[in-house]
Amino acid sequence: TKLILLDSLLQEVSEIKMGEAEMDQIRTFKDFMANYNKLSEICFSDCVWDFTTRKVTNKESNCSLNCAEKYLKMNQRISTRFQEFQMTANENAMAQISKTGRL
Repeated sequence: TKLILLDSLLQEVSEIKMGEAEMDQIRTFKDFMANYNKLSEICFSDCVWDFTTRKVTNKESNCSLNCAEKYLKMNQRISTRFQEFQMTANENAMAQISKTGRL
């Protein structure tokens, strides 16, 4: 019976971990969609002016491309800076732990 209980417990832990992985994937997808929607909204409102024709003008098209490129570069730069900040904070925390033996 102990073996059955252990097996059951291991299966539950495995299901919980799978649930966490799925939740991480969902969270990542939601973040991606939020960024995509924000990009679309900003670039559309900034770059599309002429609603009298169905065609997108060259000026609007170029503006949209430049807007998207700037937005993506800005987003990448912010992510890089955040990662640098996190690494520095982690290094400082580890130094504090090794220095005092606690956080």
